[in-house]
Amino acid sequence: MKVTKKQIVFTILAILWMATIFYFSSRTADESTTQSEGVSFILGNIIYKDFNEWPLSEQIEFADSISNVVRKGAHMTEYAILFILWFNAFGSNIPIAFAIAVLYASTDEFHQRFVKGRTGKVEDVLIDACGALIAVIITEIIILIKKKKGA
Repeated sequence: MKVTKKQIVFTILAILWMATIFYFSSRTADESTTQSEGVSFILGNIIYKDFNEWPLSEQIEFADSISNVVRKGAHMTEYAILFILWFNAFGSNIPIAFAIAVLYASTDEFHQRFVKGRTGKVEDVLIDACGALIAVIITEIIILIKKKKGA
């Protein structure tokens, strides 16, 4: 089997993405929470035109109320991207790309057990796997659409 330039590029991108995930997982719980809260405040400004005019206590309450969704959504997105990168690196092999994404999610959660204030949770591996699975489903739909157009 010949390895293409595209596969080499996507392999490099996948490894860099895994390093990025590792970096974010290496941040302490406090650093991670601060980052999630920042994203929650940005979303508040996007969703509500007058968000900056709210009392600070209400802004914080809003940010706290969506913080978990933001964090879990980030997990799912990270692993959806990881699947797509490995899918392209392995010449469109869905099972291998999915397996790598889930395996890396497992090792990432194990790694977090050694980071101050963080824990490794099976629940988070499942959330990560769901992100990769959503990417699998979207990929399958795109493949079907391309086949119908070509047929």
